[in-house]
Amino acid sequence: MKPTPDLPDPMNDTILTVEEVAKLLHLEPSTIYTKVESGEIPGAFRLGDDAEGKRPPLRFSKRVLMEWIQKEATRP
Repeated sequence: MKPTPDLPDPMNDTILTVEEVAKLLHLEPSTIYTKVESGEIPGAFRLGDDAEGKRPPLRFSKRVLMEWIQKEATRP
């Protein structure tokens, strides 16, 4: 089965938590959530079911995130 373009290939990617992305970008976790909701940070997705009325935790594709960082760093 081929992975969908929106989701990372779990066999060739590392999955990061909000806290790990916050450390990587030197931002607060709350800022990460805000930037994901506004579409500023790519590679975010949720895994699992909506158990007990709670949303599944936000996760990130490290590959997508690193590509985005590199693209942003080389922007004029």
